[in-house]
Amino acid sequence: MFREVCRVRAADPDAKGCMIVNAICELPAADQGLSQDMTILFGKSVRDIEALLGQAVRDGELSQDTDVRGLALAVKNQLLGLNLMSKTISEESELWLAAKISLSALGLYDDRGLAKA
Repeated sequence: MFREVCRVRAADPDAKGCMIVNAICELPAADQGLSQDMTILFGKSVRDIEALLGQAVRDGELSQDTDVRGLALAVKNQLLGLNLMSKTISEESELWLAAKISLSALGLYDDRGLAKA
């Protein structure tokens, strides 16, 4: 998934980025309705990642003592960061380097490109 995000972001010639990420970054504090909508979308996205990581724990792909909620928040943070970074870095290899280092630090990627158990 992260490789695809890097590919898509690098292929965006105008560096438009992700509409949801852009909306969150530019969200006026005074617009409570839109703020609430973005909070709901963001929360759902984190819960979806959390569910996937929970399945990885159940399948033995991640340790039983994995902090699934914390890891889901960190993964979402990395996705947000990649989307923002792509506003100024347009090379797929550079975006992937940042993603790979972060995923490795989170225990979700190793040098062979495999998820760690």
